[in-house]
Amino acid sequence: MNDRTARTVLLILGMRGNRCRECLAEVLAHQAGVTDAEVNLMRGQARVSYRFPCTPAALIEAVAAAGYSASIKGSAPTAGPVRHARETNHEHQPRTPDPRRHDR
Repeated sequence: MNDRTARTVLLILGMRGNRCRECLAEVLAHQAGVTDAEVNLMRGQARVSYRFPCTPAALIEAVAAAGYSASIKGSAPTAGPVRHARETNHEHQPRTPDPRRHDR
């Protein structure tokens, strides 16, 4: 078994606010082998330190399961829809226009 700590930077798509950042930090921190996870909303990045059995692919899968899209910094983005966390907890309902709003 390898006890060396590895580090990776994930580029995250779909975060809209501090609650998204907190959610992803929690999701990443609870992955087996993760020793540290720091999510930066403004940069759209997560810096993760981890040991075996964690892998970058497992981190990307965890981010996707939370409703976001991720890729390793410097690689091609992963395919898949980017959803806001609110949409993962509720049925998506199309917005109806506000008749009071006149932004034409």
